[in-house]
Amino acid sequence: MLTAAELSSMRDVQELAHPGTAHIQRATLTSDGMGGYTEAWVNVGTVSARWGVNPQGREPVTGDQLVSSNDWTISIPYNSAVQAKDRIVQVGSNKIFEVTFVPNGQSYQTAIYLQATMLNEETT
Repeated sequence: MLTAAELSSMRDVQELAHPGTAHIQRATLTSDGMGGYTEAWVNVGTVSARWGVNPQGREPVTGDQLVSSNDWTISIPYNSAVQAKDRIVQVGSNKIFEVTFVPNGQSYQTAIYLQATMLNEETT
């Protein structure tokens, strides 16, 4: 069994492996006064992060051509407040990701490994 000090040390090391910064955004709805609403994305947090394309064993192929994948894993600190459908915006780039899965209930969690889809990447 890990001690609290050992787990804290592991979390510190894990965070050092996050070379980037990301904004966590959440949709807010504002009434438009006519029975509808306007959606706006607001920052609810800024975290350290690391991005990687989901390992699938091989590149997807369509019509005998390799196609790019827009499925990603994003690692963020273990105590970050993030939900499915939130957006992760990579600071310093124009990359925007929609969170599709947030794992729950892990023992000795040192990071959250989000599953996400890149929203502004063309697949070819």
